[in-house]
Amino acid sequence: MARKTYASTVMLYNDVPMEIVSDLLGHSSIKITQEYYGKVVQKRLSEEMGRIAKKCINTDSIKNEIKIQRQS
Repeated sequence: MARKTYASTVMLYNDVPMEIVSDLLGHSSIKITQEYYGKVVQKRLSEEMGRIAKKCINTDSIKNEIKIQRQS
């Protein structure tokens, strides 16, 4: 398995902390890991925020629907 695939797909996309990834890859500093793989973390963060926002919207819609049904 390629080093970049291992770090990004296998580890970072499965919630392994950046510090651990850095240690496993043998980087002398976490800054090196962040420079190469920070985009992966940012993409993951964006995806998670979108997922949370979607759940919040769905929750608000359900609450509004229940409120309307109770008023009927």
